[in-house]
Amino acid sequence: MHHRLQILSNNNRPYPLLQRRGWGLGFISLLLLLSCTPSDEVRISGKFENLMQADLYIYSSTDALEDVDTIYVREGQFDWSSELNSEAVFHIVFPNMSEQVVFANPGEHIKLKGDGNQLKAIEVKGNEANENYTKFRLEHLSASKDTIMAHMRAYVKAHRESSEGIYMQRLITLNNTYVSSVRKGGKLPDIILPPDGLSGKEDTFKLAEAGNEKATLLVFWAGWKSDSHGTNYHVKQNLKEHQKELQAVSISLDTDTTLYRLMYRQDSITWTSRCYCMSWETPIVQQLGIRTVPLIILADKNRKVIATGTNWDRDIKPEIIKVVR
Repeated sequence: MHHRLQILSNNNRPYPLLQRRGWGLGFISLLLLLSCTPSDEVRISGKFENLMQADLYIYSSTDALEDVDTIYVREGQFDWSSELNSEAVFHIVFPNMSEQVVFANPGEHIKLKGDGNQLKAIEVKGNEANENYTKFRLEHLSASKDTIMAHMRAYVKAHRESSEGIYMQRLITLNNTYVSSVRKGGKLPDIILPPDGLSGKEDTFKLAEAGNEKATLLVFWAGWKSDSHGTNYHVKQNLKEHQKELQAVSISLDTDTTLYRLMYRQDSITWTSRCYCMSWETPIVQQLGIRTVPLIILADKNRKVIATGTNWDRDIKPEIIKVVR
């Protein structure tokens, strides 16, 4: 919590301290002292155009926060702080579900500046890691995914021990072009999903027994992958339109239970969902050879794979009408 300091005289009017000899320098020093970030905290503030009021979410992929917190943007600005005892990586989630990564150390004041109409171009300052990563992002803002990955690999090779380099290596690891061992025309195995203790369903799900006359959307997603939210939206809309012909099963690769619950609520997932907090080690992920998220697999009522891919409009939409008509 930030407090405004105002020294009043007996008649409730501010003392003209800066006009009194000997008081001016001391008063300014006091204000500077109060404006400094404590050594056991991090302060993150932001200033935006075209984003006057919004509720953002912030979480940490390095366990610097126990829970997802809310950042309130009012009149285009926000000011947020939290206790911090070691280096951390934070993720700020915007209303359109895009994310901004922030690297932070205790005692630092990290500043964000950007345009609500172009969130990919946000500038982050406050330490070398943020400034280096901002420069990298802006230089490759309109580059293709493959080009960005190539430049990331080169950057990591030259800056392997840097905070931004370590983060880029994680993105490279998650970005594997080999999607899945599941192929169109093949058949899904008899998938069995035990309860996860997180999704409010304590029954074991068996694909062979669930909706024998329905086609199935098998969706692999993660809260840390922004594209997943668009996929969940399409699943929700199609379940409404084709509830008699279609069922869905979602598998989250999240390891942060708080983030999973947040995204579960935000995306209004009412269909069968599981999160075992095991990421790529999740049994069904390994069983089907999943290597990227989001990934959608569409199978008919006999579990024959009709379509599979990472893009709803390109890979799934043209095929879904064939199995629900």
